[in-house]
Amino acid sequence: MTFEDALKRKNELGETYNFDEKTVAKIWVVPEKENDLHAYVTDYRSTKFDDNSAKLYSSNSEYKVCALWTDGINVLKKALV
Repeated sequence: MTFEDALKRKNELGETYNFDEKTVAKIWVVPEKENDLHAYVTDYRSTKFDDNSAKLYSSNSEYKVCALWTDGINVLKKALV
């Protein structure tokens, strides 16, 4: 989906997603392609991102909405769209 469509969907879902009662993830617009998403998630652990950051990683200008949680080492991710 386009960035604008993904951002609209994210706004419908809200800012957070509960993986379980102790693990609350932030919801982000992220690159759709798996290789682009992998690079994004690698940097997500150590970089301040906003939704526009996905544009720097997407090689095809396609996006999806994803919940991401990290403790600085591990990352949990779940596609929401």
